[in-house]
Parts: sequence; C-alpha cells; structure tokens
Amino acid sequence: MDSKDAALLAIMAIVFGGPAIGISVRFALKPIVDSIIRLRESTASLNDGVVERRMLQLQDEVAQLRATVTDLEETVSFQQKLLAAPGEPAVSAAAGER
Repeated sequence: MDSKDAALLAIMAIVFGGPAIGISVRFALKPIVDSIIRLRESTASLNDGVVERRMLQLQDEVAQLRATVTDLEETVSFQQKLLAAPGEPAVSAAAGER
C-alpha cells in the first residue's frame, strides 16, 4: 500500500466515519440525557415543595412560641400583682430585670 493510498484511506475514514459515529452516539445518548434532565427537574420541584412545607411549619412554630411567651408574661405580671403587698405598687417584670 502506497503512502498516498494510506493517507486517502485515513481522510475518507475521518470524513465518512466521524459523522457516522457522531450521529450514532447522539442517538444512543439522547434518551439517557433526557431521562437525567427529567430526573433533575422532578427532584428540584420535589425539594421546593419540601422547603415550602418546612417553612410553613417553622412559621407556625414561631407564632405558637410568641403566643406562649405572651401568655407567660401575662401570668408573671398577674402573679406579681397578687404577691405585692396591698399598699405597695406592683413592680413590672421589665422594671424588675433592669
């Protein structure tokens, strides 16, 4: 085989074989890539729902804690009024801490 023939054969293999291999690989990998993309999209939307639900739970918990603290402040204030001597003014909880 002459060197010209070998070079011509290599060029023909590149010109015709390269695109043929590229098209074959594209058809083989396209379903795999599409399924990976769909999996990521579904996981992202699932995670968004989880984060949103968790945020709502935390907001409810904060609201409950605020209500509990308010109730406790009222209870402490009432107890201080009960414990104060009849002639003495009641000391507020905020003033007692200062």
